[in-house]
Amino acid sequence: MHHMLKSHLENVKVELAEVIHKYRTAACYQESGYRGVTDWAEKSSAKYGDLCDSIGTASVFGAGITYSTIFSAPRGNLSLMCWSFALFDVGFIITTLVRTILKWASRLPLLEKQFATTRYWDLVIDTALIIAFGSASVAFFLLNLTIFQLAFPEPAQDTVQLDTPPAPSAILSISVLAGSIFTVIVVLILSSWADGPRRRRRHDAATVEWDRYA
Repeated sequence: MHHMLKSHLENVKVELAEVIHKYRTAACYQESGYRGVTDWAEKSSAKYGDLCDSIGTASVFGAGITYSTIFSAPRGNLSLMCWSFALFDVGFIITTLVRTILKWASRLPLLEKQFATTRYWDLVIDTALIIAFGSASVAFFLLNLTIFQLAFPEPAQDTVQLDTPPAPSAILSISVLAGSIFTVIVVLILSSWADGPRRRRRHDAATVEWDRYA
């Protein structure tokens, strides 16, 4: 009998917690259709996850082949290969950034935190993934262009072409990497700022509890 009452009490506590959570997030749900930042991040992660994985996998595969070819190809246009490698980097960095931030945000203790609108954040993610997909697509196009430019029949000597300096392509990938690091820092700062009132409430509650037993 005691165990049955205890189990029933635990179920009541769980249901009560769900009711409290829905009550606290009702305004955010009516405004945005999501019950806070974590709810939006979790659903967005499921929505964009497959696309991020597909673009990221293709980018890693293409970058690996391109990198090994740049330093071992006996002939071909190395300038186009350098740009292909940089664009594959862009696709991989962006998709990894989007996937990581959404996964991380879905586990934040910000269940009750409201945000202005989801349209802006959805637009940011859509734009980022369009850039990633476009970068990977252009990279594959440039690789096919290097095949189109191969001399036929095969010349007696190796003909490696390096028409343009490779530095701009490297600067592109490094800039995107630096931008992703900056984005992560900004997100961490915003999450810390958003959790500030909650931390203060936890600190005040702990202080009251300590004073009670002091």
